[in-house]
Amino acid sequence: MEDDETKDIPVKSRRRFLTYSLVGVGIGGAGLAGLLVGSNLKQEKQYENNPTGVLRRYLSAINEKDYDEAMDCLSSELFNDYRSTKSYSSLSDMEMLKRFRPLENTIDFTVIETRSRGDLLLMYTKETFVTGDVSKNTIGFVNEEGEWKIRYTEYETQKHRRK
Repeated sequence: MEDDETKDIPVKSRRRFLTYSLVGVGIGGAGLAGLLVGSNLKQEKQYENNPTGVLRRYLSAINEKDYDEAMDCLSSELFNDYRSTKSYSSLSDMEMLKRFRPLENTIDFTVIETRSRGDLLLMYTKETFVTGDVSKNTIGFVNEEGEWKIRYTEYETQKHRRK
């Protein structure tokens, strides 16, 4: 059944219009899907497999409260060392992470110096937090099966004094 508006348009033209409309919607939908997938890929951050990349990934994960990702950056030996002392033996990995890592948002960090000590690569950094605090850190990295992991940390936070 034809309605009054389409009665004057030849059937062949209506079919062509319908075909082009469907193709246009399909292309538009594919373009939108590509745009959404592309934007999701851009949001996923890529970090280099080196000590600086691991530290950036670790700090970014903590700032985003993605603690599983942060834990992935740490060597399992780090927690084993802490558990060997009586005062930390009953703490979970997450409790240790929160106790030994300041969870304030880091604005930026600067690598001051790096040194090798056996299998351990030591990196001395200076971090600045949103709170204005500054932290001078010593972070040790090990290469476990081709992937860099944080093995040792020592933080020395200094409160920012406003004048």
